[in-house]
Amino acid sequence: KSKSKSIKAYYLLILIEYYHLKNNYTEHKYTVQKLINLLEKNQFLTNNNRMCILHIRLAYLSLIVADFLTALKEIEDGLAYLEGVAKAAHSQLEKVKVLVLLNRLDQAILHAEWLALNYGDSEITLVSNATSYYLSVISFLKQNYASSVIRIDAIKTLTKNKEGWNIWIRLLIIMCNIELSDFDTSDKLIESLRKFIQRHTKVDERIKV
Repeated sequence: KSKSKSIKAYYLLILIEYYHLKNNYTEHKYTVQKLINLLEKNQFLTNNNRMCILHIRLAYLSLIVADFLTALKEIEDGLAYLEGVAKAAHSQLEKVKVLVLLNRLDQAILHAEWLALNYGDSEITLVSNATSYYLSVISFLKQNYASSVIRIDAIKTLTKNKEGWNIWIRLLIIMCNIELSDFDTSDKLIESLRKFIQRHTKVDERIKV
């Protein structure tokens, strides 16, 4: 059995991917935490970017079991390693999502607006558009349906993602139109969504119409 910390770190990385493929969330999370502990004690093996990624992985695993408070903590722990770094934009976006899930809508708005201000004119187009999407979701949850539609109509890049964002954008627009009592438009949008899903067979199996 090797005493090398480097070999142990690589071994834990392999285990993490193994548990990920097996959908074993308990062992997956335990192993990620074990790797974090090892790297914290042996900082020559790691860097800030890797530490952030590992904490975001823990946040993802917490989201799977709807442990939103832990997810928020892990995101904030991860972001602490990348303060002021452009690569942190995607992790900042995850924080907005978790704040929405926690129903901390005012905090989510402030953070989303901060994110849009800092990355809105950058080359990170996906982050900028995704921020607008979450602001649309927040408008919907605050019952500002017309505002939600206006925000979502302004997003272009995300609709090109045929198997991901596009679906959620369509669903949000449908829900807004239902809340606005525009049932004719809602019916047309639902039928369009049904045909869209039929055309794209790789759509996530969780989505059924």
